[in-house]
Amino acid sequence: MIDETIFCIHGGISQYISELNQIDQIERYEEIQQESAFYDLVWSDPHPEGKNGWAKSERGAGHYFGKEEVDKFMTTNNVSLICRAHQLVKAGWKYHFNEKKIVTVWSAPNYCYWNINDASILKLDDQLNQKFITFKAVAKNKRVIPKIISMPMFL
Repeated sequence: MIDETIFCIHGGISQYISELNQIDQIERYEEIQQESAFYDLVWSDPHPEGKNGWAKSERGAGHYFGKEEVDKFMTTNNVSLICRAHQLVKAGWKYHFNEKKIVTVWSAPNYCYWNINDASILKLDDQLNQKFITFKAVAKNKRVIPKIISMPMFL
């Protein structure tokens, strides 16, 4: 949480979590079980077509959730923004459902060296005003691959 009002999460919200304090109860030291709150928080996405309700994700992990689910979660938890990172977006950032309630911030330009996408950082000022700083991948001819330094097995 940022300033008790911006909820930051890798994936998205969960159909198994209605209140933020329930997240503290999740056992994190185990494999992520399918059909669980942890699974959704890590892998779920806003529905790409803006549909409401919960649906199995076509990506094979997590669920899709809609605007109504976001609104309910935000109202219940007094959240002003949900900030997430799990989903590649071409411009580096994207608001979902044509509102400024849930945003994806993607920080890997030219993801996997074949997505021609930008990356971004969300900068917040003291009043939580949002500014996106976007950047492109380093040009191929300017990339520097660090020298691999091997460490001895036993010191």
